[in-house]
Amino acid sequence: MSGFTLLEVMVALSVIATVLISVYQLHAQSLSLATETRFHSYAPFLAQQKFAELATEAAAPLENESGEFGEDYPGLRWQVVVEVLESVFAESAPIQLMRIDITISDSGDEYHYKMRTYRWAEL
Repeated sequence: MSGFTLLEVMVALSVIATVLISVYQLHAQSLSLATETRFHSYAPFLAQQKFAELATEAAAPLENESGEFGEDYPGLRWQVVVEVLESVFAESAPIQLMRIDITISDSGDEYHYKMRTYRWAEL
């Protein structure tokens, strides 16, 4: 009589199941890595773009703000935090030193990118 025994079928099914689970986990990990890589390639560019926008709006006072990038970069948002710093150099001059932090994050708050700069501003 020819054919497979129940034990041979069960061993074959367990090997196939193990291989399929491994392939599924590898695929899920590669999708996650691709999403993270995409975020970390866009975030520095978007932070520099936001700094450039702040620099061109020199007449407007810098304030804490937040927003989204819109349809071009859906799911990505930005936050600007401005802090006035004490400076011994600025005590006698009509200027102040400001620290400007920009944070780029995704909609799920899984990934964050922070960039900081300093700027002198007139009072």
